[in-house]
Amino acid sequence: FTLREINSEITASEPTYKDPDDSGITATTNGQGETSFIDIEPGFYEIRETGIPSGYVVIGDAVSYIRVANGSIEQIKVNADKNGWDVVSSIGNFEFEAASGTDNAKLTVSNEPGFELPHTGGPGTKLIYLLGIMLTGIAGAGLVIRKRREKAA
Repeated sequence: FTLREINSEITASEPTYKDPDDSGITATTNGQGETSFIDIEPGFYEIRETGIPSGYVVIGDAVSYIRVANGSIEQIKVNADKNGWDVVSSIGNFEFEAASGTDNAKLTVSNEPGFELPHTGGPGTKLIYLLGIMLTGIAGAGLVIRKRREKAA
């Protein structure tokens, strides 16, 4: 996952990065699929799933937005007018639980077990192209031989 700070204003119906040159903070999940970002300063942030576990497929959005302010964290999304933010509890495959008591806020991302689609254009197509070129060459040679026999006759 990557955490990057974004501007609070929405430009061209999307948020923009506060510092476009800042690649953000990355975190990798542990064996239980958990990770954390700590000591986040007040502001607006994008959390992006940047690596899908092997054997899983994304079932929704790969990005969520949060607002950190006054000791609270909220999950937000761009509003319908695309000029501000709405507070939400879920976006696509991101489910949000606010902090309570001594528990930190929790963002759960759901991916489904699945498989990768096969790569197209692999070695199978090369064989088909080669076979097509060979058959075209044989047909061309046959045509030349036939023309020569017709001339000779």
